[in-house]
Amino acid sequence: MAQTTPNLGLKVWNLSTDPYDYTQLANNFISIDRHDHSPGNGALIDGANGIKPGSIGASQLGPNSVSSGNIVDGSVGASEIADGVITSSKISTNAGFRVQGNNIESYAITPDKLTPGLTPVTSTSSTSNIQTSLPTSGPNGTTLYDGYTIDYSNSPADYVWRLRYGTSDSKWHFVGGAQLGSYQTTLTTYTFGSSTNYFSLATNNASVTVPLTGTYRVILHCTGAVGNTQNGTYTIYHSLGINGTALDTNASNFTPTWGANNYDSASVTLKVSLSATDVLTSRFKSANAGDSTTNLYIKNNSIEIIPITLG
Repeated sequence: MAQTTPNLGLKVWNLSTDPYDYTQLANNFISIDRHDHSPGNGALIDGANGIKPGSIGASQLGPNSVSSGNIVDGSVGASEIADGVITSSKISTNAGFRVQGNNIESYAITPDKLTPGLTPVTSTSSTSNIQTSLPTSGPNGTTLYDGYTIDYSNSPADYVWRLRYGTSDSKWHFVGGAQLGSYQTTLTTYTFGSSTNYFSLATNNASVTVPLTGTYRVILHCTGAVGNTQNGTYTIYHSLGINGTALDTNASNFTPTWGANNYDSASVTLKVSLSATDVLTSRFKSANAGDSTTNLYIKNNSIEIIPITLG
């Protein structure tokens, strides 16, 4: 009894008594010739075993034939991307990349995969790209990822910090930029007399307000001298003041020879945990009591801060 095949609809005569029709035979050959394995035109191709590796290229794929739902997570790496094939129009706004004109900043795409003229961002010159607070999410609302980099400043004319996010500690790590500092170079006189307590200069005292909570490297420097009506030896301490309280154990000191023009210098670098809006100031004291005419002459004093980790 004649049969019809399920995939191409071919007429099969399997008995000598089946009625033969030459038109049906011709239609069989036509169906075989035009089959393309689409539904009704041949068996569907086994994607795992029926396609030779490398046989499908860009020209074999129709527009929009491959969407994100057709790509297994983690299946496309650097070895699967040909050099120079990625253009800015091929990058989704939700892909975790920052595209700026012909520039792209990414933790996954390397320069050799980009179309000529599309280069990684190495610096940011426009203040419109500077963040004024630490992001809580990645580009376009994506989750913060390891290596996500931003430029931060609350005063771009004074400093800009490049920060990179680390998922291991959920902190922003400083990778470059200028220090935030206060530099006083006007000669200032302070009469400390017999006091051995910390004090701040009434004028020209270095002061920095901390912009973000985190761990910082703080550098203090000063140049000073001591003079009074009687000779004496004085050890002068220069300490970091945090909201008016001196970190006495971390103070630097210098011992100038008596005389208003015999200047000596002291510097110290500290690692300090600070909170946003903390006010840092220079604080001074003498280890030796003087008399009512004993003066401290500060030629310059400065505070510089550089973040280590923030957040």
